[in-house]
Amino acid sequence: MRKPTQKKNGHWQLRYLDNGKIRERSFRTRREADAFVKLLAAAEADKGHFEQMLAAGRAVGVNVPQERPGALKFEELVEKWRASHLTTELRQTTLKDYRESLKRLLAAFRGREVRSIEAEDLERLRNSTIKQIAAEQVARVARKLADIERKDVSKRTEPERALLARAEELRAVAAKTGPRAAGKMIGCAKTLWKFACARKLATFNPTDGVRKPKAARQLDSVDTVVDSNILTPSECERLLAATPAEHRCAVQFLFQTGCRLGELRGLAWTDIDWASARVLVRRQRSGLTGELTQPKTEAGTRWIELPAELVTELKRHRLRTPGEFVFTFDERNWRSRIWAPSLRRAGLRAIRIHDARHTHASWLLAAGADIVAVSRRLGHADPAVTLRVYSHFVQRRGAAGLGDQLAAFIARECGGGRKVAAEPAREG
Repeated sequence: MRKPTQKKNGHWQLRYLDNGKIRERSFRTRREADAFVKLLAAAEADKGHFEQMLAAGRAVGVNVPQERPGALKFEELVEKWRASHLTTELRQTTLKDYRESLKRLLAAFRGREVRSIEAEDLERLRNSTIKQIAAEQVARVARKLADIERKDVSKRTEPERALLARAEELRAVAAKTGPRAAGKMIGCAKTLWKFACARKLATFNPTDGVRKPKAARQLDSVDTVVDSNILTPSECERLLAATPAEHRCAVQFLFQTGCRLGELRGLAWTDIDWASARVLVRRQRSGLTGELTQPKTEAGTRWIELPAELVTELKRHRLRTPGEFVFTFDERNWRSRIWAPSLRRAGLRAIRIHDARHTHASWLLAAGADIVAVSRRLGHADPAVTLRVYSHFVQRRGAAGLGDQLAAFIARECGGGRKVAAEPAREG
């Protein structure tokens, strides 16, 4: 084992052999470096020196595992992390993602010592997961489409016909789903080892050098704006006319506020300020569990100004819905029984409910609204998110008439006309 060497910045560097691999570690002082050398020596010796290793590490604040070297299994670390982390107030979707990621990690590392898991192991798992999930999703889509195709044409539902029309798109999307799930798994692993190092259950973090895969842009992601799914105001009027009266207010609210469906279902009558014609978005209801939760970010809690016609429709809707919440429909049935049939009766193409939010944003930008104001209304944490999602609408609006707008600004600031200084007369 080599001795610590001092670097130009005054810190001390140590190279050492760990499980057949050369590692490097830096220390602020020589005393910390020497203490770590003792740690390594104790770890290489028999387990009777474990207490000596603990004492040496604690003396200088070096991260020391609380278990005997090599004693902690991966599944034991997972259980410790579950007891500490998964008992906190996490969203159901977050818990679901964690459980799926832990299932994959445990399948790969169950029975292995935590200290034996290297960055290369995680990278191999990441790469194999991408291929495995892509294959599973492609097969699932193929089975779903095959089941629909076996049905008699007259017995196919509207959603099934829409799926067949998008068959090629769905296959392409399924082939690109691997990176997203693998990225969540690596993110879970990073959180897991960060916990292990903080609790001194591990001496190093193998996830530090492991990159998350770059997820391909999903064509069916709700955050993806599809131009053909943006309705014009006249098309929206046709949709409202074709929507059953008891659900017309909900559809109008989606298009005229840009709220997400979960935010809409979380609204209470007490959230509406009738005097100022505003609504406070402060909760959202899960479509899976019906659980009420706060928005993900502080920006998600916001006031939204309501158009006069929407206020009038809300007052009519209140007579039909005297309970605590403004909208009480079941999200799982509403898509297939109300939304899709209403689009069909209106003679419109099949679009997603979230496209009402994109339509709302595009109307605001077409009307000349400021991107920051649109971002606040939509509840985005950063205007950069709004600009990224709706950049093509901004480009269309900004490309036309900039010269005239600049001339009008100069004329207004100069009091009606631009004053041009006269050039001095030239002699001769």
